[in-house]
Amino acid sequence: MVEISTAGDRIREPLFHADEKVRHFRSLSDAGAGERVITLTSVAQESTDAAHCEVWLFGFGLRTVPRLASRSMLLNSRTRFIQGDWGDFLVLSGDAVIPNALIREGSWAPDDIEIFRRYVAAGDAVLDVGANFGHHSVVFSKLVGATGQVLAIEAQTPIFQLTNANAVLNGCRNIIPVHAAAGAGRGSVMMYPIDYDAAEANFGSLGVNPDAEAGRSNLNGEEVELWPVDELLSRHMPGRSISFVKIDVQAFELFVLQGMRDLLARDHPTIFTEISPVWMQKAGYDYREIYELLRAFGYEFTHTLPNLDLLNGVPQVDNGTDIEWDLLAVHPSRH
Repeated sequence: MVEISTAGDRIREPLFHADEKVRHFRSLSDAGAGERVITLTSVAQESTDAAHCEVWLFGFGLRTVPRLASRSMLLNSRTRFIQGDWGDFLVLSGDAVIPNALIREGSWAPDDIEIFRRYVAAGDAVLDVGANFGHHSVVFSKLVGATGQVLAIEAQTPIFQLTNANAVLNGCRNIIPVHAAAGAGRGSVMMYPIDYDAAEANFGSLGVNPDAEAGRSNLNGEEVELWPVDELLSRHMPGRSISFVKIDVQAFELFVLQGMRDLLARDHPTIFTEISPVWMQKAGYDYREIYELLRAFGYEFTHTLPNLDLLNGVPQVDNGTDIEWDLLAVHPSRH
């Protein structure tokens, strides 16, 4: 027997019936408004008529999709469903950092989203380089609206698959997902190895393995096609003027910027990117090279981290200092 109850109604129905293989029972009352908690309980009941039989509850249906009592619901051992402030998202069950932030706060990096809202408008075309499972891509999609477009570039295959799923889940037809690593030229790169079945991991922190690229590592990771952004734009968004670019690719940022020189010269899009001196040094360059490249195109800089020691607008940090900040680079033509 199954008992289904809300605050105002309760029904008990036997699941076994000698003449029916599948039994459908009556619905709960729709009386009442606002939030309601539905409780489903299995109640043991012995019956001689049901001897040598098994009873299964296949599921139950709802006329309208409810809000979850918690923002998160485990779908199976590999995936969970999260209801965030900007949309609904499928994530890997072991992915800890960004999904947990969605559960706690409703969104990932809300301060960054406020910056996006200032610089992204309806009808714009936006690049999300390092889209992860698509949270910010969905944010951009809703900011640019039906007449705008979002090119969401993600290198990791399982995470890219979630980018696609979350675009569909949120009805974001203006998102164009691309499975590739963005870099300075064509080719391929090897990602660091990772176990997607691991618990409490940060899959968004995975980056390109420079040791594997230089032949100094025998660790196996995923090999991903490498494309310059300029070529990806000509293939997927031909003729569109790009207004905003978000880059978060775990120390591969300089190479992404090197592959969008035509874009920087033509459209002067606002650039929002992460700076990590330690990891950029491990990737083979000094973080100041990013500032030099952007300054050559006339960009001006502001930073999300206060109290940085600046020289001509560029933070002066020892490469061994484990510190990160976000750089907002705006061209004077965008003021």
